[in-house]
Amino acid sequence: MPPFFNRGFGRKHPAPNAERIPPGQYETVDWPVLTAGPTPRPALSSWTFSLDGLVESPTKWFLGAIYQFTSAVIYE
Repeated sequence: MPPFFNRGFGRKHPAPNAERIPPGQYETVDWPVLTAGPTPRPALSSWTFSLDGLVESPTKWFLGAIYQFTSAVIYE
């Protein structure tokens, strides 16, 4: 198995709070997108979207069913 972090995975910018920021990440004023490894690619055949918890009718959809929903373009 290859190492989780590559050799270039280090701090890119000096951080005033470096002790609080995980390796390979840095403080930013932009929207943070933090990742420390490869993005998972799940099999689309097993992908689901669920509504559960404090809802009246819990339900689950598979990806094929979602593609069959009708769509609408809404303008303000």
